Amino acid sequence: MQVNIVKAAIFCVVLLFLMSTRSYSIVEFADYPNDPRFYTQWGFEQPNDADVDVITAWEMVKDKPQSEVVVAVIDTGVDRTHRDLANRLAPGYDFVYDDANPTDILFPHGTPIAGIIAAEKNNNYSVVGLAGDMPVKIMSLRVYSTLELLNLIPDRGIRFSS
Repeated sequence: MQVNIVKAAIFCVVLLFLMSTRSYSIVEFADYPNDPRFYTQWGFEQPNDADVDVITAWEMVKDKPQSEVVVAVIDTGVDRTHRDLANRLAPGYDFVYDDANPTDILFPHGTPIAGIIAAEKNNNYSVVGLAGDMPVKIMSLRVYSTLELLNLIPDRGIRFSS
């Protein structure tokens, strides 16, 4: 009887070890990006697992066929010369100046938002976007300039100081 209990206990320990090893195997052998600020992106991978598990997600889709996805960033525009975004941009539109140059000029907001979504992975520069290696393009739709926003603030009763 005691031998069976010991065998059962050993079996349970081995089973738990195998289950825990299997659940982490995707991340343990994953290729982490060489983008130097990847580790400061708190929402991607955290030791306490308060994140989106982006490495696991990238590993799960790595060898699967993928179609290009275009994500519209409706904001202050996107800097078309930014190293992390230059290869990730689809044609966009500037509704402020009614032209095809939706560039984020002063006090950029749209550029960092586009970076969170699709900054190029493994270019040894800055951060990486959630899209990783997936074929994602950003369509910048500039609907206001930052100066227009600053002019709207007093109209909305908001006070600020610098």
